[in-house]
Amino acid sequence: MHTSPDLLALLALGEDVADDEDLVHVAGCPDCRAELAAFTAAAGSARRAGEATLVAPRPEVWQQISRELHLHEAVAASGPTAPPADPPGPAAQPGDDRPAERRRVRVAAFVLAAALALAVGVGLGTNLDRVGPGATREVATVSLNALPGWPGSSGQAVVEEDRDGNRTLVVTVTSPEPASGPREVWMSTPTAEPMIAMGYLQDGRGRFPIAPSVDLQQFRLVDVSQEPAGDQDFRHSGDSMVRGKLPV
Repeated sequence: MHTSPDLLALLALGEDVADDEDLVHVAGCPDCRAELAAFTAAAGSARRAGEATLVAPRPEVWQQISRELHLHEAVAASGPTAPPADPPGPAAQPGDDRPAERRRVRVAAFVLAAALALAVGVGLGTNLDRVGPGATREVATVSLNALPGWPGSSGQAVVEEDRDGNRTLVVTVTSPEPASGPREVWMSTPTAEPMIAMGYLQDGRGRFPIAPSVDLQQFRLVDVSQEPAGDQDFRHSGDSMVRGKLPV
């Protein structure tokens, strides 16, 4: 008998609710592993669907972007009135003071919503926000170029808009390097401060709703990071795979 979907949903939230027998079964059952992965993806995507989660970047993210945009040279040329080389303090620190319990409650609500969507045939994960063919227009598209350490990697980011003005970020990424953990999609300003965590790729693809409050004139950079296995840190790992700037 397969593991209960309710139990798999709780496992996707990181809850320690399974006994040894259930864990052994999930580890050896392809069907249950796939269902657990779908619940995990749904939790990650849906948690971000209702609002833009602003995240303070790690210093190395700013350093990478600064090198790409030659911002250090601009600082030296413009003198003391230029912006500092290091980013200012973050506008929000989601991981600093937020209790773990509140995070679990929010994600649990979204996982339950995803389960209901599955029951009526809408689907889980990246299919939650899929729109019908011909119902969207392309607002912007950009190629995602490999960062140092990720030769041969590439991708594309497209912003779609439906007839009601709802926007979706569609990202595809390929890499010769196997994934060592989840690969996360981010939107950020040119200074990488703050960043918006959009969600995780599944098999190199993902569709992520863009909150109405997000100004694409400011959050033009699309970045895909390799996050560590079992990552519990809401911040960018500092290991960017590919990046590009939306032409908006």
